[in-house]
Amino acid sequence: MESKNNKLIEKLIINQNFKCAPDCIDLFSIEDYKKILDKGNKYEKDILDQIKYLVDASALSTGISAVCGTLNKTFCFNYGYTDSSKSKLVDEHTIFDLASVTKLFLTICFFKLYEQGFVDFNKAISYYSNEFINVGNLTLYDLMHFNHTIITDKRITDTNTDEAISLIKTSKIKNNIPTYSDIPAIILGMLFKKISSVELEDFLTKEVIIPLELKNTFWNSDDIVSENYMNYDNEYVFFDGKLQKLQTDKFQVHDQKARILSEDGKHLCGHAGLFSTANDISKLCIALLNEKIISKKTLNLIGDNSYACSKQRFGFLSYVKNPSLKDSEIYWAMSGNSFAMSGFTGTYLLIDPSNNLFCFIGGNKINNRLTKCNEPEFIKKTDLCYSKNYIYKKDYLRDSMCNLALTNID
Repeated sequence: MESKNNKLIEKLIINQNFKCAPDCIDLFSIEDYKKILDKGNKYEKDILDQIKYLVDASALSTGISAVCGTLNKTFCFNYGYTDSSKSKLVDEHTIFDLASVTKLFLTICFFKLYEQGFVDFNKAISYYSNEFINVGNLTLYDLMHFNHTIITDKRITDTNTDEAISLIKTSKIKNNIPTYSDIPAIILGMLFKKISSVELEDFLTKEVIIPLELKNTFWNSDDIVSENYMNYDNEYVFFDGKLQKLQTDKFQVHDQKARILSEDGKHLCGHAGLFSTANDISKLCIALLNEKIISKKTLNLIGDNSYACSKQRFGFLSYVKNPSLKDSEIYWAMSGNSFAMSGFTGTYLLIDPSNNLFCFIGGNKINNRLTKCNEPEFIKKTDLCYSKNYIYKKDYLRDSMCNLALTNID
């Protein structure tokens, strides 16, 4: 057993530095990895305890459905309810609004086009379309790595569909500071049809959803009859002395920009709008790692971290390993080309191509919770749970799930 662990540790040490920025080299030591492997499947108890903390002790989420694993072994954890009324337990088939995790699906679609010879990431936007008049000189690579701060003249949430589309087409560069935002993915979603002559949702359905039999992954809920879904209704925000209650209907996309741009779900936006389950996400991850969608060589490109230098570290429409532990969406024990994305609703997906493992967390930090507030005094006196800290507290769960997957690498 010790000999097997030593060989695995050698592999993990090599993988943690693969395609890694210089300041992310050797973040984990041999002793760090040894401690992980010595604990083995005892991480399952830690995972359950951390899920119960998120749901019961802190009330940051109504429930959690989480899955992690390798090519040959999967672990699923379900606890809590689909909303604060506690009317239905979550399970691996509970449907989540993926929010920004949708961006990883857009990335997969672009890399399918890349393998088919339709995309050159070093080409300017204007090569594919002249509609984006102020950002046309940026490359697809620039957009997919959030290399610039891109803004619109007006908030998209204050517009209708036609005006929102016009705002995106006239979006402009504010500065050259790498900044995460939805706008690059929205532009890429609109560009997708220009490049492929196919709507993004149709391409995704044909190339990913149908072949993998992802039966609970969708963007338009017209034909969905399931009652097993996370309830994102009754969300509260507090700004400028006013408490507002926001409504989100069953299978209505939570992201308001996506609601407007997609005409309330008629189309799929690049930045948000997909729904799925822990079970479907697990199937997707295993298929990606098994080269059923794109090659491993191509998959390795998504999280290439070799040249990252900004405070936020980006791969292709994703986060990559960061030398600042607090700012890193990637657990330091993962390989250097791991990539991840978090969704505002409480979702998180990490894929580690070198170690052939994955981690998905599905939570609900929206229902009957305060999600945004610009006055600290209100947070102190309200009875509502302020769920902002979910994004940090869920990292403890993420790390334990990744550790469990690491201990089960063949």
